[in-house]
Amino acid sequence: SPEVRARALRTIELYSHFCRATALAPTDVNVVATSAIRDASNRDEFLEQARRISGLNIRVLEREEEAWYGFLAAINSSRRY
Repeated sequence: SPEVRARALRTIELYSHFCRATALAPTDVNVVATSAIRDASNRDEFLEQARRISGLNIRVLEREEEAWYGFLAAINSSRRY
């Protein structure tokens, strides 16, 4: 919806401001998008606008790569101490 899109773009914009305020160069930040963007009908338009607003390079994860990161997160958060 337009509201969700606007909120997502505002979040990306705020994050880019944070990065600049903490002296992080765009090349120091790895920004990835998951299935919500990968499967969206307006994917290319959204990514173009997000990149323009933020100045950040946004890479869309492939399904397998997203699954791998999900697996790593689950394994690492399940560790018992």
